[in-house]
Amino acid sequence: MRPTARLTSRLAGALRTWSVAVLFALAATACATSPDAASADRDADRPNRTVRVLAFNDFHGHLEGPVGEMRVGEETVGVGGAGALARHVEAQRKGPHDTAVVVAGDLIGASPLVSALFHDEPTIEAMNQLGLAAVSVGNHEFDEGWRELRRMDEGGCHDEEGCFGGDDFAGADFPFLAANVLTPEGETLFDPYVIKEYNGVKVGFIGVALDSIPSIVIPSGVEGLTFTDEAKSLNRYARELQDRGVETIVALIHEGGYPKEPSEDADPGGCPDLEGPILDIAARTSTSVDLMATGHTHQTYICNLDGHLVTSAGDEGRFLTRVDLTVDPDTGDVVSRKASQIPVVTDAGKPSALKTKRSRRVDRAVSRYAALAKERAQRVVGYVTSSLSNERNQAGESPLGSLVADAQWAATRKHANADFALMNPGGLRAPLGMNPGEDETEHRPVTFGDLHRTQPFRNRLVTMTLTGTQLHTVFERQWEGQDHPRILQVSEGVHVRWHPDRPVGDRVDMADVTIDGQPLESDATYRVTVNNYLAEGGDNFEVFTQGTDRVSGGLDIDAMREYLAEHSPLEPPAKPRIERVPADSSAD
Repeated sequence: MRPTARLTSRLAGALRTWSVAVLFALAATACATSPDAASADRDADRPNRTVRVLAFNDFHGHLEGPVGEMRVGEETVGVGGAGALARHVEAQRKGPHDTAVVVAGDLIGASPLVSALFHDEPTIEAMNQLGLAAVSVGNHEFDEGWRELRRMDEGGCHDEEGCFGGDDFAGADFPFLAANVLTPEGETLFDPYVIKEYNGVKVGFIGVALDSIPSIVIPSGVEGLTFTDEAKSLNRYARELQDRGVETIVALIHEGGYPKEPSEDADPGGCPDLEGPILDIAARTSTSVDLMATGHTHQTYICNLDGHLVTSAGDEGRFLTRVDLTVDPDTGDVVSRKASQIPVVTDAGKPSALKTKRSRRVDRAVSRYAALAKERAQRVVGYVTSSLSNERNQAGESPLGSLVADAQWAATRKHANADFALMNPGGLRAPLGMNPGEDETEHRPVTFGDLHRTQPFRNRLVTMTLTGTQLHTVFERQWEGQDHPRILQVSEGVHVRWHPDRPVGDRVDMADVTIDGQPLESDATYRVTVNNYLAEGGDNFEVFTQGTDRVSGGLDIDAMREYLAEHSPLEPPAKPRIERVPADSSAD
């Protein structure tokens, strides 16, 4: 459900360090292939046609820009934002080509307050103005459940909160695609593909999501749905498109790769030595698929993998990947492909020159919702004495994680008799507290907007009863069955030791977990608070689904707001709660 901090920090680091030389090289960075030779006897009166595809991914409702910075000589300019995205799209539409704008998943979900406060309706409205051709579903499209996702597509007011701003919500003007997401009736949740015509060429867009979505989202959000293999789904519908006379085929796939050796100076338009699921998917996908626009890992790359052009545009609208497909109009075959990364610079030199009717409509849509959200976002909810980082130390603990667990325990201690709380680290999306360069001796006000950037998912708290044996399984599950360690953050009074040199499944002894100084007892019962993402087995912690006497509480962000109000100015925890035992101490 949530990209690892490791992946996110790679992109953030790269954005901070690119120089002016890199910036001006980006538009020239290209990857070209010629999969098929042009027919020798092709009618001279029918020249090849160009179809331009502008792709981005993992936008996550980041409507307001800038969302990051890029160094240009001695200056630092902002990148991202829906208005800037619209202006760059319009600039790229110009020329002797038709243009398709597509998204490879996570257009919505885990969004900033301006979009999330209104259940991502503002993002859909802005993207309608942008003129999207198609969007594949990603894991975050299911944050509020698949029925709410259908409302994003079809329109209508929210079931609980009604309509925002006094207007009915019309839904998306563009199709969501889900070739490998099946309903209980065995039909795809959305259309598997869409056929569009550009410059006289029929282009098929197939949308697929990563097949592991059920293990990384709230289970109730995908209840009844089946997620099938990505490559098999692509191959099935590529054949169907060819049967319908479509030879130019683009896959929008919410799955990707990341460099084995990340570098802050990496060329965003280059092809690093990748690892990750996209390599296997590309190897098993028919070469009838000409372009694979990917996402999920928040990386930037342009690669040729097993006969496919495979691209990714980072995240949050910082880049557009421009792909020019040269097509033989007689056969419909792609005869060459050329791709480059376009940075979405907010301050683009002459922004007025890029102002278009379409981009002004996007700006107005964003401004309308920003004004509605501003008062609530700027409301001060408390103070902190110093930075509360969500970066985890070698033991897997972060100051922010500990305090969020404390807040959730405090919110459920009385009404649900909670003994302690556990928090999943992936649910903490931003630090809370001092910005770099600020005077950390001064107390900094924390706004509701700050809290929302930290915890954007609006998860509900659930308190349940687990045995000591079940809790021991929980702590072993931090490594077992995971693609990377998921060290749970613990509330005050809990201490956990783990042994990195031991095999997975044997890294935590019962005596290594203490609550108020007392070790876990296998037959004893404990009242534990988690968010509903974990309570429903998210992040492969399925043991939480066995919890009994469940009591549902308020929202996680409200728990932190109330805790801040009561304990301001809030200080970082004084003592560590999670201990990574050195290898030579494991026998102690």
